[in-house]
Amino acid sequence: MRLSRVHSAMAMGLAAATAGWLTAAGVAGAVGEQEGPASPPAARVAGPTAPAVGGDLAAARAALAEAERAFSRLSEREGVRAAFLAYLADDAVLFRPGPVPGREFIAARPSPPIELTWRPVYVEVAASGDLGYTTGPYVLRDTGAGPGAETRTGYYVTMWRRQADGAWKVVADLGATTPPPAGSDAAAGGEVGHGRIGGGAPAGRGRAEPESSQQALLAADRGFAGDATAHGARGAYMAVLADEARFYRDGAPPAVGREAVGRLLAAYPQRATSWEPTMAVVASSGDLGYTYGRTAVMAPGKPGRIRQGGLYFRIWERQGDGSFKIVVDLVKALPPSLPVAPGRPEAAPAREPPPGAPVPPGGPPPPGGPPPAARPLAPPPPPAEPPPPGAPSGLPAGAAV
Repeated sequence: MRLSRVHSAMAMGLAAATAGWLTAAGVAGAVGEQEGPASPPAARVAGPTAPAVGGDLAAARAALAEAERAFSRLSEREGVRAAFLAYLADDAVLFRPGPVPGREFIAARPSPPIELTWRPVYVEVAASGDLGYTTGPYVLRDTGAGPGAETRTGYYVTMWRRQADGAWKVVADLGATTPPPAGSDAAAGGEVGHGRIGGGAPAGRGRAEPESSQQALLAADRGFAGDATAHGARGAYMAVLADEARFYRDGAPPAVGREAVGRLLAAYPQRATSWEPTMAVVASSGDLGYTYGRTAVMAPGKPGRIRQGGLYFRIWERQGDGSFKIVVDLVKALPPSLPVAPGRPEAAPAREPPPGAPVPPGGPPPPGGPPPAARPLAPPPPPAEPPPPGAPSGLPAGAAV
């Protein structure tokens, strides 16, 4: 969400053309080393850190939406750095491009010469009131580049955790660079939509045990990964998408709803992919959670050879039958030459894509060229395929789809 906002502000350089490779396969960016065994994914329960909201989810959603607006107002008034330090939880994760400790990352850098504003258009809160998310459009204006300064637009995704004092704090944040919002999302001050979570546990189920909810969420993510690797990303997504699902990819308008996501995925050829979760977090009520991890498009005919790495971030809601469905899915490509280790802020900054990097068939051209960087970018790597790192563990490498 804003991650893309702050990422765009402080570590820009990943253009939509590079992201096209992963978009074409329905993949996100890598969140870990592409060589060697991966550590087991972590699983966490969000709370309880605050009194349960009970049936008054409408009030909880309204409070979360207002926290989001206040976050944006502070950014506009005092700058990006001050706003993020005020709203990030102590254990918040940002993606630069891989996951890094959010507060440490922001505190170590000056506020960039930009104006960054955003607003929520969709919000949801778990029945337990301890975990929620917001998403909506952002606008980033470069204030330090003179009269020719560029304006960038995109969509953010933010996960929030409710604190013991009732305040909401950001625990994960990222986003995608997209064309300006259209339709109802373009109306400033419009109604904020919300999900289907009711005032209690999913139908037919009591309060979920934390361990079973964690395992169910990880099983859903891994099940999607296996299905996508074996049969193709489009079919795997269509099997686990909620009707109101939102799909975010760099360079493309958001796809909202199963039909729109299906059309987006059908426009691209299916390619061999690999997916691996590295984190799963679930609300104490077991009805809302998120996962993120690494993914890769495999080189045609070369098992184990990664053509493009990326990271994915997904939000899941539990349905009445107990299954988890995807309600938000965001995928970001990573520069081919820059695998990033989890939690390593010193990793090299993102670079511009090589000249002539392909735009996915039927996909939009990068809006306005490569995004402006907060500092000089490293020269682009040679236009050659990256060296063959080891395939991510946990999934068959290079399996045909």
